[in-house]
Amino acid sequence: ACLQRGEFTGSDPVALGEEAWQALGTGWHADPPPTGPRVILTASEPVALRQAASFRKAGMGVVLAPLIRIQAVMGDQELEAAVAALVTGDWLVFTSGAAARSFLERVAASALPPGLRTAAIGTATAHEVQRLGLAVEWISPGNGSAAFVEAFPPCQEGAPAARFLLPCAEDALDVIPQALQARGHSVTRLALYRSTPTDPEALRGTLDVDADFILFSSPSGVSAFCALDLELPGRPIALGPATAQALVAIGLDPLVADLPDPASLVKLVRAAVPTGE
Repeated sequence: ACLQRGEFTGSDPVALGEEAWQALGTGWHADPPPTGPRVILTASEPVALRQAASFRKAGMGVVLAPLIRIQAVMGDQELEAAVAALVTGDWLVFTSGAAARSFLERVAASALPPGLRTAAIGTATAHEVQRLGLAVEWISPGNGSAAFVEAFPPCQEGAPAARFLLPCAEDALDVIPQALQARGHSVTRLALYRSTPTDPEALRGTLDVDADFILFSSPSGVSAFCALDLELPGRPIALGPATAQALVAIGLDPLVADLPDPASLVKLVRAAVPTGE
């Protein structure tokens, strides 16, 4: 159901009750029952809730089964010190949507210095950075660290020395930092979060349902699902090529969503539903 909140003021409790009842009868309502396909969402809870709102609005059924939990591992003081050290001309490099959220949901874009340069791995990460209010100057044409290093101008021979801040997961690969340092750049690796599987037994019953699609938002989500040793409850959808590769590696043929925004996901699911359903 869609719960809405209203505020009513006055000293007469009877009049207030009548006002609230009138609002309930004219403007407050539950979402209609879903008529479209059912989609299981496995992303971390904040991401899955945004996705769910769009799927429900489109008349689709939704099952929330967050396989991954994002935990902050850096305190506010340390993060604030790293941000305060940024100056005009420095680079801020985002390697994933989770890294973008972990940084930009704690640091307002307006708190960053003017003239800060930004880069992102792939269009999906860039889209998430932009959704959170920060423009992206450079987007790698491919996905993954190797493709980023191959194309990113500062990683090429002869590039002028610069300073880089890389928000990332605690266990992030060092491919990009090492490539930048090899060219003489100053690199700060900002380990903000870790991805951990949620309690598998708590999700076993949730995932053991009939569904038309199951959306995986990260390779770690795929790994967490495999650990449950369950039958796939629906056709897999991969958010981004890295997640798609993880699904292909276990013998599946997923639909691939190149953009992470919920509207694009809804469009992909609609296009995949056979005519007449």
